[in-house]
Amino acid sequence: MDGTLALYGLLALTTLPPLVPNSALLVSTGVLASEGRVALPLVLVVVAGSALLGDVLMYLAARRFGRPVRA
Repeated sequence: MDGTLALYGLLALTTLPPLVPNSALLVSTGVLASEGRVALPLVLVVVAGSALLGDVLMYLAARRFGRPVRA
């Protein structure tokens, strides 16, 4: 159980910041889900939620620092 919690955490950390290569981890997790070792719905929620949070954080950073950077 501890390994699967770490896997979910690793998925969240790699999908949070944009432009981080994580395809190998996503494919590996998909294989584990097909074998029943991890829960596919939970994997999808973690990945989608983390990606959405990363996009929102990048949007807010651009709103906050975009104008001074362009000037």
